[in-house]
Amino acid sequence: MVFILPVFVLFITQLCMAEVTLPEPHIVMLGATGVGKSSLGNVLVGGPPECEEIEDPSEMVTQPLNCWFGVCHSATSCTKGTQYATGLFVGNGDSFTIIDTPGFGDSAGDDNILITQMVDSLKNQIKTANIFVLTMNGQSERFDTLIQQMLREVEALFGTQFWDHVILEATHWSWDEDDVADRGDDAEVKWCASMNKEIQTHFLHVSQNFTCVFIDSWARKGNHVNDPDEQAAFKRETAKLWQLTEGFGPFEFKTLEDILADLFECRDERDCLDGIIENELADLKTFTNEQTAALWTHVNTDDNLLEDIRGG
Repeated sequence: MVFILPVFVLFITQLCMAEVTLPEPHIVMLGATGVGKSSLGNVLVGGPPECEEIEDPSEMVTQPLNCWFGVCHSATSCTKGTQYATGLFVGNGDSFTIIDTPGFGDSAGDDNILITQMVDSLKNQIKTANIFVLTMNGQSERFDTLIQQMLREVEALFGTQFWDHVILEATHWSWDEDDVADRGDDAEVKWCASMNKEIQTHFLHVSQNFTCVFIDSWARKGNHVNDPDEQAAFKRETAKLWQLTEGFGPFEFKTLEDILADLFECRDERDCLDGIIENELADLKTFTNEQTAALWTHVNTDDNLLEDIRGG
């Protein structure tokens, strides 16, 4: 059965300058090239995990309905710009916005351009994020240099507070009965602990343990949709993601330059306020001195009057 859902998706680089209000919450997907961000984005907005991206208009490629983020099967990222889609969570939930960022470390070697464009898009169009979903291949426990590079770039651009809005997602984590048996007991707990340890090892200032979700995008394709175990796991893990998302307030995208500008503005306002306070204190001091002088005048007058009475 195919569901046609009201969804809006755009390359942010093609947005006009008009103000666009995107439904909240905002979920931002981060990850290296090829880990499955785009597939995850497609299923979270109610579509199939995979669609083909048409690079040559002369090639007639049939895309599934409700497919918004292109998926590649090579070392080159299909997501060449920051994109977003708005719709209902997993096709039947509340309204939200999902943001797909470029994969870092692809063979095209244009990371710097992608980072610059991503920063501009997040800061000027998306503006806030409730949650960052750090997607990693669940079939690998390697916390490779591409992931580290990406996280250092994001941290350097938006500050360490972004870590307070991060969760981990293990992609390619099949919930087929045989795959679950092959992984063994407590596989999810072990993977989550391993990834948290890797992050804390490479980012010494990060001490929190991040919550992990295990959403298998491919549970929404082919014969997988008829597997009750896979569907139950998909429902459980996506519900967990939504609950986590609702628990986070908005994180405002500000670069170091923005923060410095705010600090300078704050300093100017503080200096102005300090000047007002100093004037008020000076006036109070003058008033107090005047009142004290007047009081002593009254005391002296009373003393003189008393002396006159005694002398009389």
